[in-house]
Amino acid sequence: MSTAPPDTAKKPLPKTAIMVAITAATLGVIYGYDQSNIGGAQLYFQQDLGITTQAVESVTAAIVIGEIIGAIMGGWIANKIGRKKSMILVAVGYIAFCLLSAAAWNVTSLWVARVLLGFTIGISLVAVPVFQGGTKFALPVRLRLRVKGAQVEWRLVLLDTAATLREAVLEASASVAEKTGVPLIEGNPEA
Repeated sequence: MSTAPPDTAKKPLPKTAIMVAITAATLGVIYGYDQSNIGGAQLYFQQDLGITTQAVESVTAAIVIGEIIGAIMGGWIANKIGRKKSMILVAVGYIAFCLLSAAAWNVTSLWVARVLLGFTIGISLVAVPVFQGGTKFALPVRLRLRVKGAQVEWRLVLLDTAATLREAVLEASASVAEKTGVPLIEGNPEA
């Protein structure tokens, strides 16, 4: 029986992993950046397009509608065309719909551009985390949405978190046991 320590030499990260990490970070920045931009821009596009305050609220909230649809369809799209192609689609879509938002000629075109922009962000919220490394776990949730005029209320209820946490701990423990050679013994706490 060999007692040699496991290979702990640091290996350089593959270029693909570095690009995926940069893409994931960029999409996170984009998500917040868009929200801050629309807040500052609404003062100008309301005057330029001659629209009411209610229309401004609708345009501002339109991205959420797209995000919901994108998040719902994102997994299907990523599975259909692949995660990498989905990320490319998100990047191209984000650029295209930002330009469309900037070139909007009326409230309808701006609203549609914002929904499509939200759609790409929604896809990114589903497609990108798969590449961020680590173990993947789906945490079951119940999401409820209520629209009151121009306001959107969210209610999120976590379901069966104990089972998901148990699965995550067991998988992480098995991974550590495999890497270190120390056996994993599962049991119940002593009384």
